[in-house]
Amino acid sequence: MGKDTKSPDYVRVGTQYFKNANCPNGEGKTIERLIPWSRQAIVDDHGRDYLKEIPKFTDFICRPSHLDYQRKYGEFYNCYHPLPFYPKQGDWPAIAVFLKHIFGEQYTLGLDYLTLLYVRPTQILPILVLVSSERNTGKSTFLEFLKAIFEDNMTLNSNENSRSQFNSDWATKSIIANEETLLRKREDSERLKSLSTSYRIKTESKGIDKREIPFFGKFILCSNNPDDLIYTDQEEIRYWVRDVPTIQEVDPNLLNKLIAEIPAFLFFLQDREICSAAKTRMWFSPDDLWTPALQRLKEGNISTVEKELRELIREELLTYNIAEICFTRKDLLNLLKDANVRSVITHQLKEILTKWGLQPRDNGSTYKQYFIDYTDGQPVQNSRTLSGRYYTFSRDQFAPNTSIS
Repeated sequence: MGKDTKSPDYVRVGTQYFKNANCPNGEGKTIERLIPWSRQAIVDDHGRDYLKEIPKFTDFICRPSHLDYQRKYGEFYNCYHPLPFYPKQGDWPAIAVFLKHIFGEQYTLGLDYLTLLYVRPTQILPILVLVSSERNTGKSTFLEFLKAIFEDNMTLNSNENSRSQFNSDWATKSIIANEETLLRKREDSERLKSLSTSYRIKTESKGIDKREIPFFGKFILCSNNPDDLIYTDQEEIRYWVRDVPTIQEVDPNLLNKLIAEIPAFLFFLQDREICSAAKTRMWFSPDDLWTPALQRLKEGNISTVEKELRELIREELLTYNIAEICFTRKDLLNLLKDANVRSVITHQLKEILTKWGLQPRDNGSTYKQYFIDYTDGQPVQNSRTLSGRYYTFSRDQFAPNTSIS
């Protein structure tokens, strides 16, 4: 597990004294906590000469490591915690069955993810999202399993915690999990995505100035709202969404069985070869992470107007068998009106076009408008040239996997 893991009874960090206390947790074990302690209390308990024996550090530092953990780095005190389990050779059948349930056909990818969490804790990873509209799926058990492994290096946040400006309680954690995620506002999603790929973060506490520190946090979200737990767009590449099925035979002792096998599982992870090649800064590629659940989440965030407009543009491209087509905003409003989508305002339409990454051409530019004439009762394709601030819609974007005949 590395060296230098034993903590002294007291430390001085900067000008403040702390006591190392082993606090009992819910599982009957203890978790090490640094508790602020006054200089006078130490003198009262141990005498003034004892102060000379207390290790002194310039400041805190956070350096995650599970295979070569060190409590101190030069003059700095590592606030990352050693793991409570030591790897030990053995079998882990309950963990294998459980992880196959969680990751399904992506089981090997799931093992790669957990291997990276353990052997490369500073590696940026995608936001893992476990969803299901059913109960008894094992999502909460998965979080408790990880909590047992990473202990005080993992925290469970609420939706309110995720939105709060005060982040000092989770800024140094390796895993930040949310069990009942419901973050539908766009700003929630943008903040989460930004954090998931950040190398540094400004930590903030009440009454204390902000300070910038390295950030190594990985986010795991769980939710019973599979279609709209968080805002996403069609181009999103940072989420890995797994639809977790119901456990058919509930075992009330499952978590205890999983925890008992953790030493053997860590022994397996520390020597395991990662199967997925590092393709992006989040290691995995978008193709690796694609699932029907991710696609459903993307579609669940699209408004009715946006869905209708996308389909209408697709139909126009296919009808006229062209590589691209142009519309002004007025043309698009008329297109929606003809399709009986009437409650659309110009501002809403502009937001959709901006979301799609489209910008209008300058005034005076000309474009072709396609329409169908009826000659002797037969439909005939026709076009006319108009001018205006038009947008260009390509077949690749709105009718992919189709070819011009």
